[in-house]
Formats: sequence, C-alpha cells, structure tokens
Amino acid sequence: MTRFGDYKGKVLTVLTGTVASQAIPIVLMPALTRLFSPDDFGTLSLFLAAATIAAVPATAAYDIALFLPKEKEKSANLLTLSLCIAVCFSVLLFLATYIWGDEFTALIDAAELEPYLWALPIAALFIASFQTLSSWLITQQRFKGLALARIAQSAAISLLQIVIGLSVASATSLIAGQLIGQTIGIATVVYLALSRDWTLIRQVNFCAMRELGALYRRFPIYSLPANFINVLANQAPMFLMTAFFGPVVVGLYALTQRIVAAPISIVGNAFLEVFKQRASDEYKNHGHCRTAFRQTFRALAWLGLIPCLPLLLFAPPLIAWLFGEPWREAGVYAQLLAPMLYIRFIASPLAYVLYVAERQNYDLIWQVGLLVSTLLALVAGSYAGSPRLGIGLFSGAYFLMYVLYLWLSFRVAQGRGAGREARS
Repeated sequence: MTRFGDYKGKVLTVLTGTVASQAIPIVLMPALTRLFSPDDFGTLSLFLAAATIAAVPATAAYDIALFLPKEKEKSANLLTLSLCIAVCFSVLLFLATYIWGDEFTALIDAAELEPYLWALPIAALFIASFQTLSSWLITQQRFKGLALARIAQSAAISLLQIVIGLSVASATSLIAGQLIGQTIGIATVVYLALSRDWTLIRQVNFCAMRELGALYRRFPIYSLPANFINVLANQAPMFLMTAFFGPVVVGLYALTQRIVAAPISIVGNAFLEVFKQRASDEYKNHGHCRTAFRQTFRALAWLGLIPCLPLLLFAPPLIAWLFGEPWREAGVYAQLLAPMLYIRFIASPLAYVLYVAERQNYDLIWQVGLLVSTLLALVAGSYAGSPRLGIGLFSGAYFLMYVLYLWLSFRVAQGRGAGREARS
C-alpha cells in the first residue's frame, strides 16, 4: 500500500467510527426533542459548556504533546502526567464549586446550573481523560479502537437519556444520561488504551514525567491559553444568550450545535487525528509538511460542501419536519452558521501544523482575536434585541478569523523558512 493509500485508510477508519458515533444521537434526536423542551436542552447545554471549558486546563495541554516523542516510553510518561494533572485539577474544581458555586452562577447569570454544580468536575474529568486516552490510541495507531470507544459513548448517552426521560422528562434526566454514558465511554477507552500497554505504563516514573513536563513546557505556556480561549469563544454564546435572550434561545441554538455543528466538527477531527501523526512525521523528516497539508486540505474542502450547502438552502423546513415545528427557528440559526461551519471544518484540523512547528505563540494571538471579535458580535446582537442578528454577526466574525487561521497554517506548513517569513 502506498503512503497516501495508508493515510486514506486511517482517515476512513476514524471517519467511519466518527460518523457512526454522530449518527446515533442524530437518529435518536427526534425522540429526544419530543420528550424534552428547549428549556431542558438549554440547561443541558449550559452544563456541557461549563464542563467543556473546565476540561481544557485539566491536562495542562500535555495531551497534545503525546504525538511528539519518538520513543513510546516518553509518550507513556506524558500520558500519565496528563491524567494525573486532570485528577488533581478535578479535585480542586470540586472544592471551588462547593465554596464559590453560588457566586459563579450569579456571575454568569445561570441559576439553572446551580443544582448541577457538583457534577461539573466529574464531567470535566471525563472529557479530559477521554481526549487524552484517545490521543494515546492514535499514537499507537489503534484507530479501530478509537472508533469503537466513540460509538460506545455516543450510543450510551443517547439511549440512557431516552430511557430516563421516559420516566421523568427534565434537564436532570438529560444530565444524568450524559454522565452515565460518559462513564461507559471512559471504561471502554481505558480498557482499549491500557490493556495492551500495561507493561509500558508500569515503567512510568516521576522523574521522567517531570523532565518531559519541563521539555514540553511550551504547551502549558502557549497551547493551554490558546485552547482555553478557543473553547471559551465557542462556548461563550451559550452563557451570553442565556443572559440576553433566555434559555429557550439557548435550547434552539444548542440543537444546531448538537445535530449540525458537532457532527461537522467531529468529522473534521477525524482528519485531524490522522493529520497529527502524518504532519508530525513529515515535519520531523523534511522540515515541512506540505504534502500532508495539501492532501488534507483538498479532502476537507470537498467533503465540507456535503453538509454545509444543504444547510444553507434548506435548514428551516428540514429541521421543523425532523424535530417538530417548535424547533423551526433552530433551522434559521443553522443557515446563519453554515458559512462559519464550512471554513472551520477546513481550517481547524490543518491548524495543528502550528503545534508541530512549535508556533504556539501564533495560535495564542489568533485565539485572542477570535474571542474578542465573536464576543463583540454577540453583544452587538443583544443591543439590537435580535438573536438572529447576534448569531449572524457571530458567524461572520468567525468566518473571517478562520480564513486568517487557514492562511497562517498554510505558511507554516511550507517549512521553517516560510515560518520565519510569516513571523517577519
């Protein structure tokens, strides 16, 4: 098999698992939208937004560095370091929510979250651990195992939410199904990630973890703030919409994220997970990753048209037909977000070249610009009293910033000389 053929095979394996894991909740979503109200989905979305934000600093971004060492022993030490930091962070987060939980919900004007603050550290730990162990599976090229873990978690969450919702349809039921499903996902990925590598994991030691932590210190210094700002920019609309427009609008927006934005992003992440390895290898051996960048760009550009073009044309009637007339406005939101989703689908995986080339400072500056521009867009929409205007401006700001991101990634992928040119 040729190198490109092997690359396509890996992408196809990850993509198959990703599509399957996203197809399950989409197929079951009509049942969920008839069991639960937009208010319920709004509360679940706020909870997941807070957990997703909290999960970013949980590993200090060392999980991103798993792909860089050539020796498996070093990657194993980074894996253990990431998981240990995640556990410690979650304990601290639990204490913080216990002491300052009321102040936190008052600050973000989200009283709906107050009954569920105790579960935030658990959800954040599950998210961070699942991502870290998934990265380990990728470094070991166990793409089938990664696909299986994702399918198991996705199916468990959706089915449990329906089963619990048949008894009591409330936000609590949605969050309970989410947590129990994540537990099943974590158990699956732990078994797949560690069952064949226990001998390697047992060789981990504190001194090696400390040395590698110091060696890859650029990741917590630059990548962690950049990732945090990126996730904050993605999740901030949930909190701002709650404050400006109420939980119903959040629930409608959340549906577009759950059935439209999330599947598109996760399919892009399937490319990212294979691109990480190939771009890293190509850059180590040749000082650039032009071939990997070019081939991945072409595939993403064509594939992204499949979901985004129909969204732009037919989203409102399609969503109303699938999920019920009360959800039609979510289709309007999907139309407004379609251009942003398309460019993000292309640019996000390819931006990993900034990590490969250790240009995390570029990424940090860009992420700050993204956060500021998107927040300003939403605030402008709130002053006009229009959720549609706010989401439209948000999408436009995102689109322009991701065009810049794509250009910067292209320059860095050309090699060390081109990276210096981009810096100058």
